[in-house]
Amino acid sequence: MDTCVKKKNGALPYGLQITTILNHFGVDLSGEKETRDVKKNAPVMEQVGEEAQMDEAKAAGNEDVMQEDQEPPSAPSSSSRVNEDNFQLVLGRLDSLATSMGNIQTSIGNIQTSFDNFSSMVIKRFSTYDEHFATLETSMEEINERLINQGI
Repeated sequence: MDTCVKKKNGALPYGLQITTILNHFGVDLSGEKETRDVKKNAPVMEQVGEEAQMDEAKAAGNEDVMQEDQEPPSAPSSSSRVNEDNFQLVLGRLDSLATSMGNIQTSIGNIQTSFDNFSSMVIKRFSTYDEHFATLETSMEEINERLINQGI
């Protein structure tokens, strides 16, 4: 992280941690767009972009759309739009996380209820055993008393 802080406009590595946390809680990340721009070798990326456009043109049936010397069109990116998209993405993830946390709390409540029911059943069962042992103790005392009275 120190190297990121020392770089001018260096991104902090929090995205990976947030993604790891979201994956841990089972938040579905499919269908989300990647927002981080990764710097690659510019000529290679330009060539890849041109090839992708040529492939799209071929798929559409128009092979003359992209000329070799043409620059690939680039959409103007607005910093505020990117920030708004990131903000919406984070809010969506937080809403999803809040929903997941609510589901976890409900599950924990159900487990607690089941545990309380089990605990009540065990207490009731042991109370029954205590009653039976008390009855058995009384019966044994009566038998012992009869044996003593009969001289055995």
